Amino acid sequence: QEEARKDLKENSKITADKKSGLISIEVSDKDPNFAANLANAYVSALSQMLGKMALEDAKFRRQLLEQQINEATEKSYRSPLVREAIIQAGVREYETAVLDQKRDRPNIQQVDAAQVPEIKSKPESDLIAIAIGLVTSFCLFIFVFIRNIFRNTEEDHEIRGRMQAILTNFRRQLPW
Repeated sequence: QEEARKDLKENSKITADKKSGLISIEVSDKDPNFAANLANAYVSALSQMLGKMALEDAKFRRQLLEQQINEATEKSYRSPLVREAIIQAGVREYETAVLDQKRDRPNIQQVDAAQVPEIKSKPESDLIAIAIGLVTSFCLFIFVFIRNIFRNTEEDHEIRGRMQAILTNFRRQLPW
């Protein structure tokens, strides 16, 4: 499960724009169908979670108002009109809370459903191929350059001695 959570976190980007109230969900995956389905599943899960939270909030409000109405009916007030006004206000709020609790409404509206992308987002195989080609060319160039230096040192004993000293110093620097 931890690995799945880690993968979801690495491949999902969720941002909220407070000004517009929009939540953007971006999902990357090797399988574009899976990425689109996962983005839509995020929206569905968010809608379910917000619906559950709204239901719990309405239930809590209803229970609190029931308690307040019961307390208002038991208390004695100086004026029966004040008591009646408090009870009527509480009853109206209570009825609203009951309706909110019964209402099965979506709390979010999906602006755009995720669709299978037309182009890959990653890995960018063209860039990877170019990078590998450049690194390979650079290594080949260094190899040819060093090979020519060694060929030239075989003919000149003075240069050969210097190269041997450089190689010896280089080997001393290596940790192994």
